[in-house]
Amino acid sequence: MGFEGAKYTWTRGLSSDTYNSDRLDRGLCNLEWKEMFPEANVIHQPIIQSDHSSLLIKLFDRKQLGCKWGYRFQVAWLTHENFPDVITEEWDIKEPLEDNIVKMANVLPIWNKTTFGDIHRNKRRLIARIEGIQRSLNIQPSRGLIKLEKRLRDDLDMVLQQEELLWYQKLREYGLYQGTETQNSIIHPHLHDAAELGLAHN
Repeated sequence: MGFEGAKYTWTRGLSSDTYNSDRLDRGLCNLEWKEMFPEANVIHQPIIQSDHSSLLIKLFDRKQLGCKWGYRFQVAWLTHENFPDVITEEWDIKEPLEDNIVKMANVLPIWNKTTFGDIHRNKRRLIARIEGIQRSLNIQPSRGLIKLEKRLRDDLDMVLQQEELLWYQKLREYGLYQGTETQNSIIHPHLHDAAELGLAHN
């Protein structure tokens, strides 16, 4: 079927001396299936939490749909180290609660755009950078690239946690979420922090 992405689907080693890689994972199909899905392709996803790449079978191209959301407090904001400073600087305890909430409704979307960033865009950017580094490592292992890949994978772990919080919040607003004990242990403290600030709402 061919493939897109890094050449190798398995890597191991944390230094240029021990680094090794190979293409161990493949996608196969017969002629009849290929005729049904002529645009199908195998995509080697960046290696993130395993030493193997996930294989994505893309059957066809489709347009990405986007939608614009009004102001809404995002629980994921609480994971950003700069967020408490924004609240401290902008929240005036001498002003009525309603006035402070209105101020936050103006300040936080700007902060989200300039500092926090779009979670999905951040995820795509990090995955693209990791994929590019892994392509380079397939050609020539480098200590600097291996360290950079590790740092970007750590950054991606945080973004994936933020994405989970975002989807949890959206599902919770529609009463559709029943999380596992592990997921709730991560999410509920952030919801408590939001409630303490008077910013979370259903």
